[in-house]
Amino acid sequence: MNGTPQKGCSRCGRCCKSHTPSLHKGDISLIKGGVLPLNSLYTIRKGEPVNHNIEGKVLFIDTELVKIKESRKTGYCLFYNLIDSSCSIYQHRPAQCRFFECWNPEKFKILFNSPKLTRTDIVTDKTMLELMKAHEQRVPCGRFYELLNTEKPSEDKESEIVEMINYDQHFRDFLIKQSLLDPEEMDFYFGRSLIKGMQALGFSLEGSKEDGFLLIGGSNG
Repeated sequence: MNGTPQKGCSRCGRCCKSHTPSLHKGDISLIKGGVLPLNSLYTIRKGEPVNHNIEGKVLFIDTELVKIKESRKTGYCLFYNLIDSSCSIYQHRPAQCRFFECWNPEKFKILFNSPKLTRTDIVTDKTMLELMKAHEQRVPCGRFYELLNTEKPSEDKESEIVEMINYDQHFRDFLIKQSLLDPEEMDFYFGRSLIKGMQALGFSLEGSKEDGFLLIGGSNG
């Protein structure tokens, strides 16, 4: 009835369609228990642009986030069932899903600033930790997006941007070709590729991994 205050979930699916949850420390049990396999997750690294759930705008985050992937087909949460507007892991859903009530946003705000899960909370394999560290040192997101946000980047800065993109792509390709990693787990261990992330800022590339890339466009250009 119009005008009646909402007091419960109507299963409209809007929250599942608009964003996916970031994981909090308590959600580690869902990973260890197999509810959330690593191939269902991806990492947003420190310094990346993200849509902030509370402020409703794009911000460069100052801490790492681990999130559930979106479906490639729909863009909705990977676990959202479009047919009957249900969640396939509802009984074991992450904390943000349990706390989110569109009719009561204050409840979600209480949880939002509590400690989030990071990759080092989850990954124990020493070799993988070393690979993650090496990748982070060569392609730090903070530096990458700082360069992209520079008004009219100099030729040297554009060269550094392209060099980082090339390294990121070759690093990922090497791990896959050597069968060192399931391709579906790549975005969890090493975050989204720089190419994916830069698209949010209006940049694109010409060229190829083999011949090299040329930076095109950008919101500052």
